Amino acid sequence: MKKLEHEARRVVARYRGCGASLTKKAHLDRAQQFGKFCAHAGLNSMEHIGLKIVQKYMQSLKDQGLGNSALSNHASTIRIIAARVGKPDMIPKSNKQAFGFCRSLDQRMQPIVRNDAERDAAARFSEKIVAYGRTETTWAALAYRMTQEFGLRRQEALRSSQIIERDGRQYLKVEGAKGGRPRQVEITTDVQRKLITEVHAHIKENHGKSLMPKDLNQKQAVQNYSNIVHRAGGTKREKLHSHANRHQDLQDQAKAGATPRERALRSGHNREEVDGHYVPGT
Repeated sequence: MKKLEHEARRVVARYRGCGASLTKKAHLDRAQQFGKFCAHAGLNSMEHIGLKIVQKYMQSLKDQGLGNSALSNHASTIRIIAARVGKPDMIPKSNKQAFGFCRSLDQRMQPIVRNDAERDAAARFSEKIVAYGRTETTWAALAYRMTQEFGLRRQEALRSSQIIERDGRQYLKVEGAKGGRPRQVEITTDVQRKLITEVHAHIKENHGKSLMPKDLNQKQAVQNYSNIVHRAGGTKREKLHSHANRHQDLQDQAKAGATPRERALRSGHNREEVDGHYVPGT
């Protein structure tokens, strides 16, 4: 059984179109799950997959209660596998035709919107991160605040601290961006300036190069950060996870008058249409 799980992961691992590391990890995990299902069904190689076994797998996911967005992600992974084993046209391009479901526009665009109470809880949440656990977690609390004030992803928040001055203005140079896309976020508030000062002081005190603890590599630091935030109460259910900070930041930018193009540049996306994932009604 393990043989097919490993084979499915290898097939996806060799595919270069998976995107960023976290996206690729999700594909690998879904591939392993599909490989396990195929092994239970009696297959001994991923090259033997057919449309019927894929449809049975997708139906099993439906029976587990997965929503259309999650089903669409699994379908994307399986299409990668099918293409890599020489069967690119085996699965119809339309999920509706292939599996009987499709994501509506509302399902594709799911901005995380906090009410006033949830905003207040998020504003105070870094204090809970500092107080959490037996180990020193100030670095994680500072990174969490970086996701709030600059709309950064987790990896970006852990790595970014350098300030660039240009035309009389200051910008935060974003490190570790998705896809390696270079960008800068303008520093416009006293809160941002104070936060960066605290970040610099922490890095200097710990003789580091970033907020990442020196004994952790990047992957370990991101995972440890996520674990700390989650265990301190920063869950999706409470809208206190880091990604919710990114949504709130872009929604606040929209209220302040930033255009979809400006928000796309701030968030590190090249396409304005992605804005609808963060800001309702766009």
